[in-house]
Amino acid sequence: MKNLIAFLFIFSIAFAPNAIGQRKKLENPFEKEGTLDNRFNYLYKTSTNYKEYKVISKRGFTTLQKNVTDSMSLFKATLVDKNNLIALQNTKIDAFKTEAELQNEQLKLAEKNKNSIQAFGKKVHKTTYHLLVMTILLILLASTAYFLFQYNNSLTQTKASKKALNDVQFELEVFQKKALNQQQVLNRKLQDEILKNQKK
Repeated sequence: MKNLIAFLFIFSIAFAPNAIGQRKKLENPFEKEGTLDNRFNYLYKTSTNYKEYKVISKRGFTTLQKNVTDSMSLFKATLVDKNNLIALQNTKIDAFKTEAELQNEQLKLAEKNKNSIQAFGKKVHKTTYHLLVMTILLILLASTAYFLFQYNNSLTQTKASKKALNDVQFELEVFQKKALNQQQVLNRKLQDEILKNQKK
């Protein structure tokens, strides 16, 4: 009997650590930076029962309260940091929008300058300028053609007038020669008549 008791005692000592090891020990999330959910679960599982209520220790409650407060403070600080970051990004976005609008204005101005020419002391659109130049050029060409036509017409009339004048002058010279000859003939006849009359 003594041997049997001794055997059972030795057997329980030999296998007792294995039985304890088989029981899963709860890890303390308060010691290992666990999440709030893990800490609530640990506090619930380690609390004692009183009738239908769970009784938690003051120390556990205080630690959990501190953890919740710290987490809330961290969340608030993170929220403030994120809000500051969002405000900074909004400021940058507004600055980018302003810069984009300025660049668009500069682009429009560059396109306007590209499509316009400084003429007559004002900026004139290239199409208007080209149209104006072409109109002036056509007016000048039409005026030149008109004046050339008038010049040729006047030249033709002048040549015809000169020819008519030359013809008239030639006829006048012929007429003068004939008239001179007739006058000379008449003068001779007159002289002859005078001589005849004197002889009588």
